[in-house]
Amino acid sequence: MGIKKYFASADTTITNAFREDLTTRGTGANMGASDVLEVFSIYGQTKLTGSHSDYSSELSRVLIKFPTTEMSKDRSKGLIPKSGSMSWVLKMYNAPHGQTVPRNAKIMFIPCKQDWEEGHGLDMEEYRDTTRDGEGANWMNYAQNKTWNRMGGEYYTASADSAIQYSASKGIDNIGNEGKLSRGYEDIEIDVSCIVEQWIGGSPAGGSKSNYGFGVFLTASQESHWSSSNQPGSTTSPANFSPNYNDLGGAYSLKSVSKAFRGVLHNVHGAKTSYYTKKFFGRGSEHFFKRPTIEARWKPTGRDDRGQFYFSSSLLTGQENLHTLYFYNYFKGRLRDLPEPSRPPAGGHIYVTVYSGSSDNTYPTGSGLVLVGDGTKVRKTSDAVNGTLGAAIQTVVTGGRISAGIYTASFAITGAIGVPTGNPRNAKYLTRCWDVWHSGLNTGSQTQYHTGTFVPKHINVSNVAPQTIHVTSITNLKSVYSDKEIGRFRLHVREKDWSPNIYTRASAEIENKIVESGSFRMYRIIDDLSVVPYGTGSDEHTYLSYDASGNFFDFDMKNLEKGYAYGLKLAYYNESVGDWAEQPETFKFRVE
Repeated sequence: MGIKKYFASADTTITNAFREDLTTRGTGANMGASDVLEVFSIYGQTKLTGSHSDYSSELSRVLIKFPTTEMSKDRSKGLIPKSGSMSWVLKMYNAPHGQTVPRNAKIMFIPCKQDWEEGHGLDMEEYRDTTRDGEGANWMNYAQNKTWNRMGGEYYTASADSAIQYSASKGIDNIGNEGKLSRGYEDIEIDVSCIVEQWIGGSPAGGSKSNYGFGVFLTASQESHWSSSNQPGSTTSPANFSPNYNDLGGAYSLKSVSKAFRGVLHNVHGAKTSYYTKKFFGRGSEHFFKRPTIEARWKPTGRDDRGQFYFSSSLLTGQENLHTLYFYNYFKGRLRDLPEPSRPPAGGHIYVTVYSGSSDNTYPTGSGLVLVGDGTKVRKTSDAVNGTLGAAIQTVVTGGRISAGIYTASFAITGAIGVPTGNPRNAKYLTRCWDVWHSGLNTGSQTQYHTGTFVPKHINVSNVAPQTIHVTSITNLKSVYSDKEIGRFRLHVREKDWSPNIYTRASAEIENKIVESGSFRMYRIIDDLSVVPYGTGSDEHTYLSYDASGNFFDFDMKNLEKGYAYGLKLAYYNESVGDWAEQPETFKFRVE
């Protein structure tokens, strides 16, 4: 499947910004029901007078949470791969507005150390939707009658928790935890795999953590400057003050501190300039594809060479000569692991022995074929196993488990039966092979699981550079899909201007060509909005799979908004020019 979206389950904005009177701060305001999220820093909107005069500091931060319980359940069901074989990418989308935007801003995505309540506030202008110590997070409280230990939220840092690592947003340095917005109106895309894996208990770094979501705010050097020495009536850092509720419209105050100084964070290395204002669409947005998401991305595992298995050739490298066969253990339409405790994933190995065919090529016969030894999956004859099995090992392939009920084995075959003597033209070559999947190396105690077949091919060279143009169809395309189903799209690909002879036309179907490097994208037809772009980068999450029947891919329709028609486009990688070529066909369907 390659991609699955998880939409935010809670979000809100918290702030210590001034209201219109430039005296009372909105530290008690909640904005959990707003469809927009806002991050900013304002320095010097007003000059605070008196013996501790300084320019004012105002901040806005975002709290956002995602459904990690659902992610964990999907992994248990086998819908997403295990930890280490996939990535988690957080995406937040710019909300256009008529105010200034913060150029060259650096946005932080830091996991929260304390849980919080989303709340029901809406007002992002005058901050009138105050919680009054009721439900909902704000600058001072994380929940009803529950105060943050530090105003503005509590977050992990790299120094406080060395197990937490951060990745950079797309397009900048991969060291650190900042997403740089050079123009100020970009979308954000950031790899948060390490954090999500700890939330769902699958982190290879060890140590699971409770999911309290992310804090999203400007880096410390860009949040506005303020020194606690300017705080009247106290010698303690404002971060440690105990907030007291007062009756000024639900705002908060600090003991013996005037309203203009309430809720200000100590930041002597902060900016003496403003970064105003970055807005994102929230989870309540009417724009389905602009809502914040975490995408599970992985490279599809279906790369079954049964339909294009080639004989080993000196024209290719050792790795290129290896081909992979798959064994799918389906029962009543569901993939299931083999029941024996000695089989993967419980332990042990699964093995494959390859046989040639009978005289009429209808069943396997004889001894296992001698395969090309690679020292790992296919051991060389000189390698001894259990002392007496060394001579037979080169006929056995050690397989492995990909996921629930799917097993693979990789090997190379030469194609010649026996060792030819005299004229090489007298050598006999295989026309059909049988792959027998079994347990154990000792034939007396093996359990056979499955027998498959494949037709190996010879590699053909060309004297001219190929200029292949393809014609593609989707053989099982439906006009309407349910938003609750996972659709499988089966491709039939042939070369354009394919011209069979009379015998081929009368006796065979058109050959379904397998495209080894193909990708798909989807867009909404009504407005041409790209909803799933080509994923041809490091994740390869929109790559096509293939098996003996040709190319295919699975897609979870929950990723799309129902009630709309969508277009599907395909691109194939052209090895001769080293680039992707989008195919001319467009396949359309609706989601209801």
